[in-house]
Amino acid sequence: MKLNFKFEITKVFLFLVFSYSLLAYPNFVYLDGNGNQYQLDQTHFSYKPILPIESSSGFYSGGDPKKIQLTIKQKQEIEKLFERISKTKENEKGKFREKGTGLLIYTEKENRVEILYKKDSKTKKQIEKILTSIKN
Repeated sequence: MKLNFKFEITKVFLFLVFSYSLLAYPNFVYLDGNGNQYQLDQTHFSYKPILPIESSSGFYSGGDPKKIQLTIKQKQEIEKLFERISKTKENEKGKFREKGTGLLIYTEKENRVEILYKKDSKTKKQIEKILTSIKN
């Protein structure tokens, strides 16, 4: 079996470029005020709800877990979300993680940013509205 060296090098190069592009794309993890986890990457959305045993009341359930491939419309909604996040005002940010606050963890390449949103933050409400619409 004779291998085409140039072809094999091209395949490796394309694989590395594709892998890097996935790493370069921002990944978001968002924890809502109840502890439900939403995760977004370049192609997928996943939802990991809190279970009753994990909730402070012992009864609350965040529902069923979900993982979906994002549609073009959903990707556009996420782009709007990114724009809104970049305009977060200091008075919307919290200092301590407490019930009702939202925690956003944003990772791009080697950079990691955490933003804690107060319970009454407008940005928090918009983030949750978009994430809930994608989930449902």
